[in-house]
Amino acid sequence: MEVDTTTQIQSLQLSGPPQNKTHLPLVLIILGILKLLFVIAFGFSVLPQMNFLNSSLDTSFNPFLSYSLLGVTTLIAITDIGVGVFLTRKQKIAPLAKNYKMASVVLLIGGLLLFGTVNAFLVQSVISPIYNLTGNLQDAKNIPSETSDTTIEYINSENGIIEGYVTDLSLKPLNDVTVYEQNRKISTKTDSNGFFTFEDVTPGQVMLSLTSPGYTSPIQGFNISAGMKIKKKFTLSTIGTEAGGVEGIVTVNNVPQQNIEVFTFVGGKITKTVTDTSGKYVLQNIPPEDGYRIVAAKDNYSPISDIVTVSSKINTKVNFNFTTKLKGITVNGFISNTEGEIITNATVGFGYNSLLKTYSSSTGSDATGFYQTGDWQQSPWPSKIPIEVSAPGYKMIQDEISPVVGNSYIKHYILEKN
Repeated sequence: MEVDTTTQIQSLQLSGPPQNKTHLPLVLIILGILKLLFVIAFGFSVLPQMNFLNSSLDTSFNPFLSYSLLGVTTLIAITDIGVGVFLTRKQKIAPLAKNYKMASVVLLIGGLLLFGTVNAFLVQSVISPIYNLTGNLQDAKNIPSETSDTTIEYINSENGIIEGYVTDLSLKPLNDVTVYEQNRKISTKTDSNGFFTFEDVTPGQVMLSLTSPGYTSPIQGFNISAGMKIKKKFTLSTIGTEAGGVEGIVTVNNVPQQNIEVFTFVGGKITKTVTDTSGKYVLQNIPPEDGYRIVAAKDNYSPISDIVTVSSKINTKVNFNFTTKLKGITVNGFISNTEGEIITNATVGFGYNSLLKTYSSSTGSDATGFYQTGDWQQSPWPSKIPIEVSAPGYKMIQDEISPVVGNSYIKHYILEKN
């Protein structure tokens, strides 16, 4: 019996592996996977850190550009993997034609070049902000301390730290200077070496007022970010010894008003006056000093106040204009002790609830000893609202008011030491 050898040879050829098999598809798949791993690592590690850095330190990092470039690199990686899988499956059926091999080589080389170019821009978008930031910090460190009023360091914290050093014009350290931060309503005093510290300062704008008898200084404003430690020097100027004053015009919607009370705390007591028919007021015989709070109060309106510096033999001009009527009530005034000293950070509580051990409303005195509730609205109002005024080291004072909507209650309190 004759055997058809031609048929057997053809059968063996068909069942065996295709000839001229190339590894280009496998190389494309491996490179695509490696590119994809780079994208995942960069996208889930580096970029979130840069976003945090940008929000904390206000760098020049552009998140939109970086994520767009990352999207392009992801597309390149997926293309490599997809083409590699397609060619691998096609190669199982028949050897790849010459044009497929050439396309694989072009895709391999072009993909690497394009991937490298895109990632160069991607890495640059991250490195450049860091380089600029560290460069700026290095420049700041290189400034001699004798000529620099501010230095900045960075710590691992969600809040910031302010360290201050206060001197007079002769660079002599000043102790017992009251330092008050207006936005956060916190205060402290300088030690015997002129230093003070605020810790755990929430990020945002800082407004510092520095007050000491016989000295003056403008309010210091600057910004603080998360993790920022600011060391800042402050210089206070001496002021004259002869008394000065404060004067101005009080209006309601820009119309001068008569008999409006204007007051301040000076020399251990309340000094007050009222406006004349032209809306003018004058507070006289005020010792030159920085940090006087001048208050204008009128029923049916929230009190208006301003912090001013009084200079020797000069009347500082401060005008007030009432615009918005009260929808509720307001309580305000100064808190001092029996020795005529203002008390900062005193607590004024209204309507104490013994069961919940809390107040219906409360406020505190600032660096000038002034407190104010704002437009306090409630419905229904009780016939009486108890008031408790307290401060560490002082006896509590209890008082009460009969609330009438639209009233502006002026209540000054003098506390006795324990």
